[in-house]
Amino acid sequence: MGRRLVLAFAFAAGLAGCAEAPLPTGDAVEGGASVALLNAGGQSEAYTGVGRFRASSSCTAVLARAPGVPRTAPAHVLTNGHCVGSLGSQEVVIGEPSSATVTFHWFADTPAAWLEVKATRVAHATMKGADLAVLELDATVAELEARGVRAWTLTGAPPEPGAAVVVVGAPLGFPEGPHLRLAACRLGARAPLVVERQWHWYDLVRADCADIRGGSSGSPVLQRDGARLVGLVNTTTLGSEGLADCWLNRPCEVGPDGARSLPGTSYVVPLGDLWRCFDEAGELEPTLAGCPLDAGRGLAVDPGWLGARHPGQPDVLGRPAAREWNVAVAAPDWAWYRYKVGPLGRVDCRSDAGYGPALPLVPGATIADPLPEAEGRHALCAVGGLDRDPAGRWQDPRTAALVAVDVDRTPPTLAPRIAVADFGEAWRVSWEYAPPELSGYLIKTGPQAATDCADAAGYAPPRLGFTTLAKAEAPWRVCAIGLDDADNRTPPRVLDLP
Repeated sequence: MGRRLVLAFAFAAGLAGCAEAPLPTGDAVEGGASVALLNAGGQSEAYTGVGRFRASSSCTAVLARAPGVPRTAPAHVLTNGHCVGSLGSQEVVIGEPSSATVTFHWFADTPAAWLEVKATRVAHATMKGADLAVLELDATVAELEARGVRAWTLTGAPPEPGAAVVVVGAPLGFPEGPHLRLAACRLGARAPLVVERQWHWYDLVRADCADIRGGSSGSPVLQRDGARLVGLVNTTTLGSEGLADCWLNRPCEVGPDGARSLPGTSYVVPLGDLWRCFDEAGELEPTLAGCPLDAGRGLAVDPGWLGARHPGQPDVLGRPAAREWNVAVAAPDWAWYRYKVGPLGRVDCRSDAGYGPALPLVPGATIADPLPEAEGRHALCAVGGLDRDPAGRWQDPRTAALVAVDVDRTPPTLAPRIAVADFGEAWRVSWEYAPPELSGYLIKTGPQAATDCADAAGYAPPRLGFTTLAKAEAPWRVCAIGLDDADNRTPPRVLDLP
């Protein structure tokens, strides 16, 4: 994980060339802390195909292959999309070059065995609806197996609630270093929709695994009783206390009754029939029948996320209030589009029900419906089609674009945060940010006797993160108004110096 974000994908599998058998769990205790995996005595050979992934961030990856694929085919690893790069909420990357590396045999006590392998291309990566990346390596499956790296064979068996699992990954921040660790835990119930800032993911599975942290993204989740791979570690709320729900590093589940973050919960994303995405030569092809991956041919929307908006209020720069969606739609493969709008968690973009009539996809086509009036999170779903008749050739709604907006008219829950540092002849006054509740400021300063913080005149966004006030010109008055992501405002905070 580059940030602490941890996201996941699931599939069932067995060790290549091995019958299903209980996994070695070392000294791990179910529900307890993770333990370092050592392999000087060969006790952790089952996990040689789990490696440290390095690209835009430090993550974990696992070597996987589809059944029937020749071992002479290029090898592939699975990890999270955000490990490849900072992907937008609508972005699908297919077949792009890669400079990432994966280090197998990543055990702290066997540095002589570490095997670094380069990735040649990103076969598929996305954070749209799922956070998954499949990368092709500069080696074949057979070449890696000859070096003792064991691949997992994809089978499509779904993870089951209550299943006893282990998580194997390379989390950061442990005394033994960023090497493989194992934690034992159990899977929980399915979460139909999980959101984290602008990203949305479907059908994640809860888990109560310990020590999910930076570096854990992409860690395989392995079912203990059958030595089967059932997923990759997804995002977690571990360590997110004090952060805003649904924001970075604090995902939330969204349902008909709203959104909530569950303390101490990590998530696993099922992969289903990912094995169907590989052809007979072992190449990833998202357009194959039964492949669950987004082939990247869906309707394009811009912007892909609206964030928080106050429909009736101008922004801090005085620009008119945003009152409409104003989402542009385009796609070279489609001639028509349909859309629907509803509360996030109640409207289902993946269901064909509720979409409006077909509209021509002309240059400059824009969905300019009024923003919803009700406070809360809302979704705009859009799909493209070749035929005007909705019963004709249309984009599978399972890959529909989802543009989210958070209608927010509630003032920030945090008071402005002002820090003062003494620099001898002057004070340095700075503003502390805590998005989404303190995302910006309006500031004014002046002599105490002539500065009224209750007067709206004179406030302006700060050009820098601080201002310097000379002590010789004291006494000073500092006025600060905090702004949340929707530009809702706090009452003024008054700070007098000295």
